[in-house]
Amino acid sequence: SDIKRFTKKPSGPYQFIFLDPPYHWDGVGELVSLLLSDEWMTKDAILVAEHIHTRDLSMITGWTETRKYGDSSFSFFRRMEEPSTAPTQPD
Repeated sequence: SDIKRFTKKPSGPYQFIFLDPPYHWDGVGELVSLLLSDEWMTKDAILVAEHIHTRDLSMITGWTETRKYGDSSFSFFRRMEEPSTAPTQPD
């Protein structure tokens, strides 16, 4: 499916997404950020994006690591449970 058409209407949530976009496509970071939302992924879900080794995706929230294999890299992201904002009570 064309990614622009596919992302117009969320069809998740998913527990795992693997992306293999064209290596030189500049929209991969934006796509990763979009897919790490409530509409697309469950809490604690994993997303793996394959990309050219010269692209740095480590600044995207949820990034955990990047593994390099030749000219390819695989960046791993985790959609984490939102931290609780409720104040804690002393014992």
